[in-house]
Amino acid sequence: MSIRFLLYICIWCLQGSGCGNHQSWTNTFHCGKRGIEKQPFQLPDFIAATGIEKIRQAYIEKEDSKKLKQKQRERMQPKMGKMDIDYQVLHDAFFKYQTKPKMTSLGELYHEGKEFEVKLREMKPGMLSHELKEALGMPEGAPPP
Repeated sequence: MSIRFLLYICIWCLQGSGCGNHQSWTNTFHCGKRGIEKQPFQLPDFIAATGIEKIRQAYIEKEDSKKLKQKQRERMQPKMGKMDIDYQVLHDAFFKYQTKPKMTSLGELYHEGKEFEVKLREMKPGMLSHELKEALGMPEGAPPP
């Protein structure tokens, strides 16, 4: 091999970028969530106020009391419109009383366990709550100890 060829290989190897430190981590993204038990899904308040949960529960209980032959017959010849729902109430729930879910702000990064963190929106570092000031015996308007 010529020296020029070895020089080209050395220069070519130096130009490449190495892998980042984060790529050498052995755990995958959501590995830490394995031990955490997932909470059951809860309907949002504006949907739960319509009473749909009670209607569904009554329908499920009625289905459970049926025999297998009745269930199979129902599957082959379905009858529509069994659930008595007031569609005006559902319309109002989704178009009048719907509230927006809590979202992350622009540019905020997600990390494992972020949904379990306590969010303190009204308190900032250095602010003391009224209860803490009373416990410390601080007079009104006095600086923190």
